[in-house]
Amino acid sequence: MKRTGFWLVVLLALAASCANMKDAFSIRPTVAAEAAGQELTVERLANMASTIKGFPVTLEAEQFLANLWVDHTLFAHAVAAGRTSPIPPGRRRCCGRRSPR
Repeated sequence: MKRTGFWLVVLLALAASCANMKDAFSIRPTVAAEAAGQELTVERLANMASTIKGFPVTLEAEQFLANLWVDHTLFAHAVAAGRTSPIPPGRRRCCGRRSPR
């Protein structure tokens, strides 16, 4: 009985994850990355990669570009929300000097 319950839970967990993993294992996924509610489509990623002169067409290069897009998107949302610096304004330093307040 315990084994049947265990396998039932495993089966339900797999069924629930299949809905979320559908794009990850599909032959033609449409979204390359997501960040802060924004989606980077595969078409847009390919367009960005094709406009960079000398950009290599490799999986690692495309992953790098997608990760860069995610970082910039998260940073833009932080700027829009006013959360750009973890350091208080009075504590910021540039070249060993305190920044003006």
